[in-house]
Parts: sequence; structure tokens; C-alpha cells
Amino acid sequence: MDLQRITEWAEFFQLDKAQIEEKIGSKRLPVLWISAQDCTGCVESFIRSSKILTSDLLNEVISLDLSELLSYIEPEEIDTSDKDYVVIVEGSIPMNSDFLFVAGKSVKEKIVKLAKDAKAVIAVGTCSSWGGIGAAHPNPTGAVPLDEILPDKDIIKIPGCPPISEAITGTLLHLWVTNETPPLDKKNRPTFFYGRTVHQDCPKKIYFDQKLFAESFDDENGYCLLKLGCKGPSTFNACESLKWNGIGGSPITAGNTCIGCSEKGSWDKIRPRKRT
Repeated sequence: MDLQRITEWAEFFQLDKAQIEEKIGSKRLPVLWISAQDCTGCVESFIRSSKILTSDLLNEVISLDLSELLSYIEPEEIDTSDKDYVVIVEGSIPMNSDFLFVAGKSVKEKIVKLAKDAKAVIAVGTCSSWGGIGAAHPNPTGAVPLDEILPDKDIIKIPGCPPISEAITGTLLHLWVTNETPPLDKKNRPTFFYGRTVHQDCPKKIYFDQKLFAESFDDENGYCLLKLGCKGPSTFNACESLKWNGIGGSPITAGNTCIGCSEKGSWDKIRPRKRT
């Protein structure tokens, strides 16, 4: 690991450079990544971090001991005797386990068992944080967020559909470097990534302040998209402050509205419908 990368990590994630240098070469953080009712978008976002190369993360920071998507095989028994491991859950969990079995085993029961003695439990993505699209009306599988099956655990939530990669990798880096949970807001989201609304850092906020709003998506002036359904003012996420994929992209800069994907109930709010 070269000094430049350590410096970049420290500056970007606002961590102590000396602490990172001390940790390099030490024991990596064991991570068990469990896929529930998901589309694999979260783990795919995870491996696309532009601030922490996946190779550096896996070789220096974490030991990805379990991932149904990325692993060649899954061990028959997972050693959790160390108790210094992190469980990550991606996807919502159906209360009826008949909807989610892998290799004849209930994923719900697997999550409960592995999370019992975990150092930290992280809900990655909107589905495991709030229920997400799986829990949207009419919720045929009875999908629930992770905290409903783990009521006694303080779960770190990293919502988004998918979350920004750095929100996942940065949280893991913080746990590894400091051995502590990062500062969280009242909804247990890391404040570094969810401390501000999309609106606060939106490049179109200048038009909002001037009450200049687009009436259609082909607006040539680039005005604020609030009248077109933008959820930026009520959505806490770093899409406009950190951007995506290291190229400065975001839904709004691409010409779309913020759909509030990282907020609870977002999928039902996109297209309100009459309840029957």
C-alpha cells in the first residue's frame, strides 16, 4: 500500500492518516455478506468504489469470508468464534421463510444466527434498511427490513437503491481503522454520507432559491426540477456531494429528478395509488 493511497483515504473519509498507516498489515476485518431478497445492485455498487480500489479493500481492509454472489463456494460451517466480524445484509427479509431458501436453508434463520454475536451489523441498501421495493404495496412476500428480525441489534443503515459505493466502503474502513461505529444520525445512518439532503448540494439549488422551476424534462434553462417530482429536499444522501463512480455523475446532473430511493417508503411514494 503506497503512501498516496493512504493520504487519499484519510482526506476523503476524514480519518486520521497515522491511524490508517498503523492498521496497514494488521488483521483484516472479517465480513459476512448475506443476500436476502435483492437484485445484487448493492454488492455490485460496492465493488465499484473509485476512492478505495476493490483489490486494496480486500487485501488490506476486509476479509470477505462470505458472499453468495462473489464467493466460489460457501463453507459448510462459518467460523464465528472470533466474534470480531461484521454481518452485512442486502435485501429485504420475508417473514415467511418459504419465500427465501438457499440450498434448502432459511436465509432469515441464517441471518439471525450469524448476527447474534457479530461485532456490527450493517443493512446495505434500501431493501434491508427500510423494506424497499420488496415491501412496496402489495408486498406479496411480507418483506420487512433487517431491524424487524433483529430487534435487539443496533443496525448501521446504508440506504440507497443502490447505495453510493463509498458509503459502504467508507463505513467498513471506519470500523477497521477506529474499531468503532461511525457517527450515526437518529435513523442509524452514517452522518458523513447522510448528514445532508440531496437538495442542499444540488447544482440546481440556485434556481430553486430564485423560484425558477422547469415545467418539463426538456427544459432548456436547466431550472429546478421540484415541480416534476424531485424528492431532493426530503432525501438524505450524498448523491450530489460525493457524486457517483468517480466521474461526477448523479441522477440530477443526468437530467432526472431525485426519486428519494434512500428514504423509507420511497417506492410507494413514486407512484401513489389508491389502496383497496
